[in-house]
Amino acid sequence: MPNCNLTTNPFNLLNISVRSTRDEIADAYEDAQVDGLHDEEVLLQAHQALIGPKTRLEAELAWLPDCSPSQARRIMEMLGDTSNFTDVLDEVKNVEGVSAANIYASLCAHISGNKQIVESLISSYDELSEEQAITALNDSRQISGFPKANRDLVSKILPEIREQHARAAVSSIIKAEHPGLLMTALVERFLDKHGGTRDFLFEIAFHFDSWSMPILRDIKDQIDQAVETLKSDPDTEKPVADIVQLLLEWDDYSQPAQLIEQEKGLDEQRSKELYDELRDICLWLANEEGQFKSALTISKALLDTFPELPSVVIQASDDIDALEALTEEAKSVELLAPFVSVAEKCFDNLETLDSDLIRKGFSSGGIGLAGELYQVFFEATQRIQGSEHEDVPWMMVRGIAIELNNTETATEAALSILEGLNSFPKASPSTKVKEQLDVDLATIRSNAKFEELGRAGERSDLDTALRLANEILAISKDEGERQVAREIKANIESQFRSKKRRWLFWGIAAAVVGFIWISDSSSKKKRTYSPKTTTAYSSPSNLTSQPSNTTSGTVAKSSSGRRNESLPPVGSNNVLNQEQIRYCVYQGERLTYLRDLTDTNEKVQKFNQIINDYNSRCSSYRYRSGAVQRVKNELAGVRSKLKSEATEISLSWLSNADLFKELGFDSSGKLNILNPKSSADAKQIQRKLFDLGYYQSSIDGIWGSGSITALKSFKVRNGLQYNGVWDAETQKALFSGQGF
Repeated sequence: MPNCNLTTNPFNLLNISVRSTRDEIADAYEDAQVDGLHDEEVLLQAHQALIGPKTRLEAELAWLPDCSPSQARRIMEMLGDTSNFTDVLDEVKNVEGVSAANIYASLCAHISGNKQIVESLISSYDELSEEQAITALNDSRQISGFPKANRDLVSKILPEIREQHARAAVSSIIKAEHPGLLMTALVERFLDKHGGTRDFLFEIAFHFDSWSMPILRDIKDQIDQAVETLKSDPDTEKPVADIVQLLLEWDDYSQPAQLIEQEKGLDEQRSKELYDELRDICLWLANEEGQFKSALTISKALLDTFPELPSVVIQASDDIDALEALTEEAKSVELLAPFVSVAEKCFDNLETLDSDLIRKGFSSGGIGLAGELYQVFFEATQRIQGSEHEDVPWMMVRGIAIELNNTETATEAALSILEGLNSFPKASPSTKVKEQLDVDLATIRSNAKFEELGRAGERSDLDTALRLANEILAISKDEGERQVAREIKANIESQFRSKKRRWLFWGIAAAVVGFIWISDSSSKKKRTYSPKTTTAYSSPSNLTSQPSNTTSGTVAKSSSGRRNESLPPVGSNNVLNQEQIRYCVYQGERLTYLRDLTDTNEKVQKFNQIINDYNSRCSSYRYRSGAVQRVKNELAGVRSKLKSEATEISLSWLSNADLFKELGFDSSGKLNILNPKSSADAKQIQRKLFDLGYYQSSIDGIWGSGSITALKSFKVRNGLQYNGVWDAETQKALFSGQGF
């Protein structure tokens, strides 16, 4: 194989040029023997190399065939003192083709880690071609008397010389202070080039990768050790710091390969495998150990290390968003722990709390459990004021008031809490919470008036009933309540005018309805970290999508007008067409809704089966730019249908007995009618209405005008009577899975 060291080239050893004849070569050999500058065996090999067909061609292509004899001697003199290599670089500016590449490669062999020299070597391949090399050889051979160069042999030798040049470049790069950074800089500069420059860059990268492989293997072993330490003691911080540092070292050496694979639209496989392993550790830390901070630290390091992996960027960003939220939540939970403990005690002792509130109210002068609740509420608002969770104490205390009103019918105690919150002097809730508290106060006050109104009707006390109707109109902000109050008032006034007082109370009784506001703020859920699994990225512009079932440029639709979905194949990095992308996006939306309906071990198993199938098809795919956004733009029009389909999937998991129970039937076959005045029941109804797209507000259990309006819309859409009445027929329609 040719040697790229010019000083050991046969032409240099015999001090002749490529234009020398056979006789001149023989004379030079004899002169060199007399001079005694080199070993006789070395000189003999040089002489024989220059007269043999293949060995001469190798020597010529590894020498300076594009240079005149005087220029070649001048360059070799300069190479004798590489401390002044800049003089050589200036001289080479006038040299072309393989001669320039040979000079730069020879400099690389003698000078370590010089970026300018390696860049010059790579750039020389931009103009180096087989045709140019053959022309230079034949021009000199016409003078020396040797036959024309064998084209097939040139085609074989040039790649061997290129490999030697690549090895020389790498030998220089690895002696730099930071080899990985130098190699990365070279890749970044030349990656967008084409032809010979690009091919030569890839060859250098291949040899660099081979050299760095043992280093990366050692780094991986150290990461594995840190992971094992972390698994044995998740609370310790040192292995997390070690992993972050080791990822930086990994990136120094693997970055060139990552950039090259990214340019092809692919993941660098070793880095992807390391990312997957460490992401699994992050999931375990967050979900199993509650170590959100450690998981977040590693996730950020992964994103910083592997932005060149196309399938990682979106997924890692989503992970970080989720973990940042969970980390912040964990901080707030820690700060709120004393408050939550007392709040839970209040939920468990509502009767005691009712008694204490009646005596001294919800204030700094409160007693017993009420006083304890006020104190921890005060402390909690001071601790987390200004954070994104500052509304939590307000909403939890509000939830206690709701439970008092709904479960214990302790209206006075609930009103005491709400008034205390409304006039709390040390902090203020957000505008949204303040508006909700105002509605709550108006609602509970009007509820109390309605209760009095009912009792007045039972006593036939028309004067009191009329006064209460007017007071309801003055304080209520719910249009449904106001309409009822107006009807009662008109009925009473009509009865006064007609003197038919004996029919009045029937009218009141028929018109009064319960406007109980409910919530389930006491429910506690385990925090889990379950980020998105679908990761898609735009492929290079020349990537061709698989053909879709479309005609004339229009998206195929089903007979119902719904755009078609097509099941993608199992695998990663598949190129999906529009209908397959639609399946991934739509199925992801269904799974989001289905997750909230998965509340038993059996359902969890079935849900996980669907997730596994979904991930096997949609976890990593490629598509034409804009394809996913077009599908996402369709979501607004199909969300209610996707919610309905998720509900149907959930119901399909139930046995006949469980489905019977889901609809509200007990073991004897009797239908248990839900009660919208009950906190848990109202929340259950709201969730179903929300899933079908009728109810748009939060599922807070408040059975007000928004819930009633949603119920009316559902009923009329499903062929039931247009009213807000909750009955057996409505319950069956809503929970059967057949309603839409």
